[in-house]
Amino acid sequence: MTHRLDLYLVETLQKPRSWVQNYIKNGGVKVNGLFSKPAYIVRDSDVLTFEESLPQMPKTEPRNSDKNELSQLDFLYEDNAIIVINKPAGWVVHPGEGNPTNTLVDILKEYTAHLSSYGPGERAGIVHRLDKFTEGLMVIAKTNEAHEMLAAQFKNSDIKKKYYAMVKGNVLKEEMVIERGIARHPHQRVKFTSLPLTSDSPMRYAKTKINILKRYQTKTLLDVTPYTGRTHQIRVHLAHIEHPIIGDPLYSKTRGEGQLLQAYFLSFVHPETRQRMSFQLPLSERLIT
Repeated sequence: MTHRLDLYLVETLQKPRSWVQNYIKNGGVKVNGLFSKPAYIVRDSDVLTFEESLPQMPKTEPRNSDKNELSQLDFLYEDNAIIVINKPAGWVVHPGEGNPTNTLVDILKEYTAHLSSYGPGERAGIVHRLDKFTEGLMVIAKTNEAHEMLAAQFKNSDIKKKYYAMVKGNVLKEEMVIERGIARHPHQRVKFTSLPLTSDSPMRYAKTKINILKRYQTKTLLDVTPYTGRTHQIRVHLAHIEHPIIGDPLYSKTRGEGQLLQAYFLSFVHPETRQRMSFQLPLSERLIT
């Protein structure tokens, strides 16, 4: 047995990981008679003892179910391990500050009781995310094993993603590779900024490739390939080259109702069959109307 203690108890108790971690930290379980940490690696010889009564699951506010919301969600593929969806623009992926309810996770929980509990309960099934106004393809994990394998693919850049982006102005070069660091904005915490790779400031390496698909008089449609997966990476890199995504509420001076950005291609290795799967969407009408 090589499981972490928290992951072992997630499977054993069938509880969300956030609940299990709190249970361990509050002394609900002992390993060989001693209190332990969630990251402890359980061995076959270990003896686990539990409190007689388990703490109650925290209650959440009931959500006003809207069947129309569920019908708006395109379920492109589903099996015992994963779900692939087309997330509409305007949908927040999981609860957070300012968006406690009515998120994609809420809707997925109404659709199925089988979602991974690898992360916090409010992020059940979520291996990766798209920004609120970014539409397109997402893969959802239904089991913890699927979650772990997909997360490893994202970490190792084995998952391939492509985006359509409608940007301001006439992009001159037909093809361009942007390699610049991404860091939290020093004054506006909700934003990120782009830094040269030689900068001494703390940052994370990011690489984005763009190709022109079509030129308009005042805008350009781009095919964008992110080789890394930093927060707001595409939005920040395109703003850096002075061609921000049209409608971007954070990185464009002419802000609109949300960035015209679509995750149209997603390719990954299935966590159970080990076969590569690829999904592609047509160009969204939202980007060209």
